[in-house]
Amino acid sequence: NACTILCNLLVNTPLAKTELAQTQGFLAIIKKQLSSPLEELVRVSAVLLQNLSFHVDNKIKSELSDANVIPAVVAAASVAQMKPTVMALTSALWNMSAHGSETYESNNKATLCSAAGGLELVVNLLDVRGDDKATARILENTIGILQNVSSHIVRNTPLLIHVRRLNIYAALSRCLRRRVAGSMLRSLVGALSNFAAGMAEDKEAIRLAGIIPLLEDIAANGAQYNDAKITIYAKQALTNINLA
Repeated sequence: NACTILCNLLVNTPLAKTELAQTQGFLAIIKKQLSSPLEELVRVSAVLLQNLSFHVDNKIKSELSDANVIPAVVAAASVAQMKPTVMALTSALWNMSAHGSETYESNNKATLCSAAGGLELVVNLLDVRGDDKATARILENTIGILQNVSSHIVRNTPLLIHVRRLNIYAALSRCLRRRVAGSMLRSLVGALSNFAAGMAEDKEAIRLAGIIPLLEDIAANGAQYNDAKITIYAKQALTNINLA
């Protein structure tokens, strides 16, 4: 269908992305399709958004932000039944939560955190299970989203209290114990380094979740990860916790 054709056209074609994003009414149509009862249409629309939001300029970031796409993506991901659909939707959310312009980055983080069910979705997906590639991608996307929004959450006391009540630290502890690696581990420890700078209650929750010994192990065995940032984030998280 037309969405599938557009998905293919958007791969590595910046000009096509800009023209499509600025086409009047286009993003409104995609938003509407995300609420379709036909999940295949939702999935294809999500892939289109995923491609449209990846490696883009400020014009496209502005269009996506102004169209308020994020709440529609969150709503679709919250009810999707098929993992490929959730994978595409969370990939789009990861892209949009990381857009580089400071103004839009801040806005997108706030929009995702304030979207109905947004933080619940992220915390719940930290426990996604399965041995298939889609499950691994969903978990990678979710941890990436969390790292992006964690810096916003930690500066916002009501949001910090909210994620703590969602038992986010227990979920993060389970992720670490699943032996995530590579970019997932970097993003996970990066998020923890931000949360560790939160309130005293967050530092205590991190302790109670059994995360400190896991961070200490990562910090002490950094050479095995071939990624200096993992060790840096682990040491920073431990430093932030010990400042309590």
